[in-house]
Amino acid sequence: MCRYQDSVGSALALAFKVVGSKNGEIGASQVRLFDRWLFPISKVVDMVCRRWFGKNVFVVAVKG
Repeated sequence: MCRYQDSVGSALALAFKVVGSKNGEIGASQVRLFDRWLFPISKVVDMVCRRWFGKNVFVVAVKG
């Protein structure tokens, strides 16, 4: 089994890369915002988008 995860995170990473910040770092308040509000939303969106895109790849391999 192979699927993508964190589709919202991939969109946010792209937006951060385009908009960026002055020092290129993510602040603690941004991490808290993502963890509290956006990660739960991302889990729901992943159910629909996991076949096409995401920031991470989840793979389960079985030795045959």
